[in-house]
Amino acid sequence: MPTSPLPRDVILRRALSSDASALAAVYRSSVTVYGADGYDAEQVRIWAQSADRLEACICPKGFTLLAEVAGEAACFGRLFPDDHIDLLYCAPPHGRRGLASAVLAALEAEAQRRGAASLTVEASLVARGIFEKHGYQVVAEERVDLRGALFRRFRMAKGVAP
Repeated sequence: MPTSPLPRDVILRRALSSDASALAAVYRSSVTVYGADGYDAEQVRIWAQSADRLEACICPKGFTLLAEVAGEAACFGRLFPDDHIDLLYCAPPHGRRGLASAVLAALEAEAQRRGAASLTVEASLVARGIFEKHGYQVVAEERVDLRGALFRRFRMAKGVAP
């Protein structure tokens, strides 16, 4: 799956419906801590609330990968549809260990296996850097209204054909 080795204590696996609440918790903690690097307190509060709705649909849709550290959900990403990175979040205690890069690489490989020639993502101000690090390029800058708060994000793309 990933192109670089994971730390020994990390297991990368497909997420199960029973993982939904743990994934929502990773999402919420990631947004709450890292979101402040690009957005104000009200935007972060509104964004973090999305975890409540996400829990119901996180696993049934698409292909979701989970990185576990010592049996704990640490990072996850979702491919939905097959040519789009829909989600990529890492819990703050597990940041800067290469988990998001490993999950992203595995999602890219899965998209390629499913026949995608390219991948797209709508990256937040916070996530833009990791996607650029992995070869994604900004196609357009967007402003999105989420429950009355305007968020700046970036539509990005990368070719993944063999």
